[in-house]
Amino acid sequence: MNGQSAAATRPVESAALSVRKLDKRYEGNHGDTITVLSHVSFDLPTGSSLGIVGESGSGKSTVVRIVAGLERASGGDITLGGAPRRGSKHQLKGPGHGLVQMVFQDPYGSLSPRQRIGIGLVEVLGIRGRVQRRDRTVRALELLETVGLDRRTMGAYPRELSGGQRQRVAIARALALEPAVLVLDEAVSALDVIVQAQILRVLQEIRARQDISFLVVSHDLGVIRQITDTCLVLLRGEIVEQGPTGEMLAHPQHEYTRALIAAVPRPGWKPRRRAE
Repeated sequence: MNGQSAAATRPVESAALSVRKLDKRYEGNHGDTITVLSHVSFDLPTGSSLGIVGESGSGKSTVVRIVAGLERASGGDITLGGAPRRGSKHQLKGPGHGLVQMVFQDPYGSLSPRQRIGIGLVEVLGIRGRVQRRDRTVRALELLETVGLDRRTMGAYPRELSGGQRQRVAIARALALEPAVLVLDEAVSALDVIVQAQILRVLQEIRARQDISFLVVSHDLGVIRQITDTCLVLLRGEIVEQGPTGEMLAHPQHEYTRALIAAVPRPGWKPRRRAE
């Protein structure tokens, strides 16, 4: 789907997140312009999950980093929680801070190696007075329980936890600010398949219990199939196809989507020599 209808250019009122004509460009070393994103538009309805797929360099992580306020857009509009905003970097201390929280591939990026897990969670809960001081420890324990961890985790350092446990803590920290949108950028790709399944199950349970939307970036189509309702495919910074996840993966319309699906290893799959 290369074209955008007139209706698609307007934010959907019921959406937790609406992105319209998002552009990202860099200046090259020789005065040239490098386009990373070009007129990317999509909606994330409240309580739903949307996946973004594409090969490395397609622009998928750039999209979510702009949505999370970690990068500036060159153009476009973002609507969060019904409040229009420009596609430029969001002020982290301004209105709406906390509406979008991000879980990265490596949880060490959000966990201090010198701070016990419980202390870190209590500090997050104290941001902007969201939770009264006397209630923060109890709430921290509740968050850990939500992601399948027990009270012993409160006194642990990140180095004392497994990769899956650290990622659960990262999810708990993100949930502490009660976001409307949880961004998952390759959040399970560094974990083994058993731990991946556990984390995905936790995320599905969270979405079933809470009024929260997921924006999921993954190169793993199995993850996308399991955890998302809708999906879009990026190729060189442009959306080439989008729609319901199951339907799109079962009946891809664009040749690039078909190529991505065909590249997934199957039983009996053998790599071919480049010359073939």
